[in-house]
Amino acid sequence: MAPLDRRSGFVQSIRHEDGTLDLYDYVLASNLWVETVTHLHEQSPIPVSGKTTRDITTTNSRGEILEQKTDAYIVGVWYTIARNRMTYNAEGKRIRSENLAGQVTATAWDCCFAYGYNEKSELTNAVVASHWTWLVRWRECYMRWHQTRGDC
Repeated sequence: MAPLDRRSGFVQSIRHEDGTLDLYDYVLASNLWVETVTHLHEQSPIPVSGKTTRDITTTNSRGEILEQKTDAYIVGVWYTIARNRMTYNAEGKRIRSENLAGQVTATAWDCCFAYGYNEKSELTNAVVASHWTWLVRWRECYMRWHQTRGDC
């Protein structure tokens, strides 16, 4: 009986019509799932300096993406050229994201009728995004209607 391949059932490679070849690799270590996709060309299935990149995604046991990064292959060494690291709260909502340049986006979640969030950049200390779900807008509309007995 042949040993069970730990990668059976997972994508190993994808060859695109333009000749690009994506090779997939998977590692499970210390409850972290690491997926690496190396972007090559079918005519050169080994990394080429200055032309080959790879995307690496690290996910924890809760399915939360902890880090996404892109490396470039230059003169035999992989250099990180882009990266985002994420932190989550106990409910699994992202509360912090930091890119390779050190720019941080902090997210505060509201715990009322529905969840919403405000993202604040620590670099400029300014609110860069604000989002409330349709549920919050519906609730506000309903409360106004209930108070005035008018239409929403």
